Amino acid sequence: TALEIARKNGVDEVLDPRSLDVGARVLEWTKGRGVDAVVDTVGTAETFQTALRVLAPGGAAVLMAVHAGEGRFQTTALGGERRIMTSCNFRTEDFKLALSFLLAWKLDPLPWITHRVPLADLPRALRMLEEKEKHRAFKIIVNP
Repeated sequence: TALEIARKNGVDEVLDPRSLDVGARVLEWTKGRGVDAVVDTVGTAETFQTALRVLAPGGAAVLMAVHAGEGRFQTTALGGERRIMTSCNFRTEDFKLALSFLLAWKLDPLPWITHRVPLADLPRALRMLEEKEKHRAFKIIVNP
């Protein structure tokens, strides 16, 4: 599982939402300050609520997954210059269709890849994506 992989790769603390309140644990761990960034790869209303709950002032929630439907949140959760950013431009159905195109060779993804960076350069890659026009970045491959 993803949790096992995280443990094997030296992640400082692995939190399983099935067995504890992740938001409460993060706030405890940060002594109530919260974290500077949350990368939500699940994309449910619950994970979004948790992301906003644990963001420190000036923090950013990056949504890497989205689902059809509405999500609600208290706008006061954005106080303190917190930001919501997305890095997901598709729904699950779109992903399945794109994958079928790739598997049938109806779509060549190579021209879309503008940069390749090692994992150690992930912060630089994210900055490049924030300024896509400046760096002429479209899709960036991060190599382990």
